[in-house]
Amino acid sequence: MRPNPYTTQATIKFVGLKEAYQAGDTLNMDLVVENFPAYSHGHFDLWAALHAPNTPDAQFGFLTGTSSEPLFTLEPQSFQGALETVDSQYHLLKDFTVPLIEAGEYVFYALLVENGANPLEESQRNRSVLAVQSTTVRD
Repeated sequence: MRPNPYTTQATIKFVGLKEAYQAGDTLNMDLVVENFPAYSHGHFDLWAALHAPNTPDAQFGFLTGTSSEPLFTLEPQSFQGALETVDSQYHLLKDFTVPLIEAGEYVFYALLVENGANPLEESQRNRSVLAVQSTTVRD
């Protein structure tokens, strides 16, 4: 019997995010995907979100647009969809200039899910571990 492709999940991690930034700094951040099971087939969607300081715990800005022209929206949606199940590296933010925003801790999240699934509604369709990394924006 073929193993269940959802019991073994890919490993993902953020690369390039520094500990701290100030307004005007350039931020570059990638997501590295490793260890997709050999029997994993089909496509996946890449979800990326940001939690800002002094916002409700359940409120996230979901990354949309492109890595060079990112947008953040409160509407849950994937950043990229229908990606191949192979180990790879994806640009999340490229040459992003940190705007004048509230100082504090900003937490980034990323997750791979089965193509078309919403991880906020059905976690059993996750295809990776949850990647979490924070950075601080200073005055």
